[in-house]
Amino acid sequence: MVHYIEKYENYIIIRRHFILLLFKIAKFIFLIIISFFLYWLLFKYWAIISVDITSINYIVFAFCFILLNYAFLWFIVYVIEYMNKLIIITNEEIIFIRSTLLLKDDIEILDIYRVMSIDSVSHWLIANIFNYWVVIIEQQQAENIENIKKLYFIPNPQKFISLIKEKKLKIIEERKNRYIINKDD
Repeated sequence: MVHYIEKYENYIIIRRHFILLLFKIAKFIFLIIISFFLYWLLFKYWAIISVDITSINYIVFAFCFILLNYAFLWFIVYVIEYMNKLIIITNEEIIFIRSTLLLKDDIEILDIYRVMSIDSVSHWLIANIFNYWVVIIEQQQAENIENIKKLYFIPNPQKFISLIKEKKLKIIEERKNRYIINKDD
């Protein structure tokens, strides 16, 4: 079982690939390293700088402090965004949730019965090694709705596609049983 896919009684929750979080962690570490490097440069060359401008220490310290706070706050927002970027597959619909609690709240619902085709695409060696792909869902044309949905960084796309196809087959079978009155004709 893939640890990105959590099955419950009536729905399945799918989380995006962890490589997204690793990118944000690398960005956070990079900003911390820059901040400490600037402060280290200030102390190393303090004797040369202090002759010309005495207030540069306060400026560099303030800049490093602001940079560290910026990095930390955005890292927290990135973690919240990663944890709240979910795909929920219920018995009859797919729900896409993108939320950061403060900055963005997007919910999109797609009817599984309207799904026409599902494709998965991968064009990178790293994407193939870590098994995250782009899944393209094409749905029946409807009014004011885009009929192609691209989902990036989907882990184990074969499992994802099979879950959707399985749910669609169940819906088709239920609707056949519900709307066909006489099965012998």
